[in-house]
Amino acid sequence: MGLARLDSPQFIPFFSRNVGLLDGAQIPIDAGVKINGLVGKWNLGILDVQTRETIVPDQIVRDLGLASAVVPGTNLFAGRVSYDFNENLRIGTILTHGDPEARRNNTLAGIDAVWRTSKFFSNKNLQLGAWTATTQGDVGPGSKVGWGLSADYPNDLLDCNASVNHFGDALEPLLGFLPRRGHAAPMPSAPTSRAHPRTVPSAGFARSSLKTNTSVRAKNLKGAEIDEAPQYAEGFFGPLQLDLDEITELPNQT
Repeated sequence: MGLARLDSPQFIPFFSRNVGLLDGAQIPIDAGVKINGLVGKWNLGILDVQTRETIVPDQIVRDLGLASAVVPGTNLFAGRVSYDFNENLRIGTILTHGDPEARRNNTLAGIDAVWRTSKFFSNKNLQLGAWTATTQGDVGPGSKVGWGLSADYPNDLLDCNASVNHFGDALEPLLGFLPRRGHAAPMPSAPTSRAHPRTVPSAGFARSSLKTNTSVRAKNLKGAEIDEAPQYAEGFFGPLQLDLDEITELPNQT
């Protein structure tokens, strides 16, 4: 949804493993419809599934705090539509409805935009993204809205990205994945730098060098710092596999 990286672990509005599985237990599916298509500049994806009532193990009942081991059958829906305005700009929307535990009424709606080019400074890649989403239904008190901005510069000698994301404390995508609600990550939330290749004339065995640095910070909605992920630096020299790693562990703050 327009996050800095497509594999971002911070927020996944729809996580397909939430359909047919509940905390690792298989949930039978009575029927389902899946549609994927591309028509002109329109992209469409729809998944609609009806699950069957089933009994889950006692361990899952305890882990999830279920009222009983019987999980009723329920309907789970996810739909995504996007439109390519031109070769650079894509705008999309997503809608999900349902609760894998069949306990709550939950709907997520979101919109995102991604602008990308391979002609930045004549021949460089650049991608800018933005997203916002909300959940409605049986959710807790507080803000039901989340939003984010990202910038990505994935190029040969310099590969870097930065993003800022805000997650309301009542943003609960039950068909998605949000590990920690009610926090904001300031810009830059995950800056990364990379440099390659670098010829090393004095060492004939080495063709290139690679160095990366990553840092992540998170704050709750009151401005207090939640934790700071370890700062990580890595160096690589090739073609021999010689890796140099350095990790600075930083204490969690709760």
